[in-house]
Amino acid sequence: MNSAVRIGHCLLLPALLIVPAAGLSAGPGAPQLRLDLGDSPGPTVLPPALVETPASAETAAIHVVFSAHSLPMKIVERGDPYADDVALTVRAVTQGLQVPWSLAFQSRNGRLPWLKPYLEDELKRLGREGVESVVVVPISFVSDHIETLFELDQLYSTVARQHGIKNYHRARCFNDDPRFPRVLQSIVMEASA
Repeated sequence: MNSAVRIGHCLLLPALLIVPAAGLSAGPGAPQLRLDLGDSPGPTVLPPALVETPASAETAAIHVVFSAHSLPMKIVERGDPYADDVALTVRAVTQGLQVPWSLAFQSRNGRLPWLKPYLEDELKRLGREGVESVVVVPISFVSDHIETLFELDQLYSTVARQHGIKNYHRARCFNDDPRFPRVLQSIVMEASA
């Protein structure tokens, strides 16, 4: 299943990590995302991200914002593949996604130009367009840290609310999900074979 699914007060989003490995299942009947990257030996299956949303958001249209760590443009212009890798991940995750979505970048520092659009600008744009419910998916982070717990949960939730977004939620990171190390192990095993 490659699309968001609402179950009660929860929104299940496709898994958000692309790795060239196979064989992990989220369990019988669990929504999952199978990614075939062409040059990888097989699809990867990871558990979906789970976002708790209040009942008030249940009937509102949800816009998903994939947020990735930004990078100075001077590094991108030197040929760093990060921006292309993020775009590949977002393309794979959004195949069949039946809710509006966008990609934005966070954590820029200094005055140099960084990858855009900046998350702050994207949230302001969505607020101007009347979007009331946003789920931010930290697409380039596998565990919680200052960029999720402070930037996304506090700083950007405030920006969103100041610009008319009433329901702001962040998808969880993999953190200590016991299935995540098994995916990493399968990558190592496959690479060493």
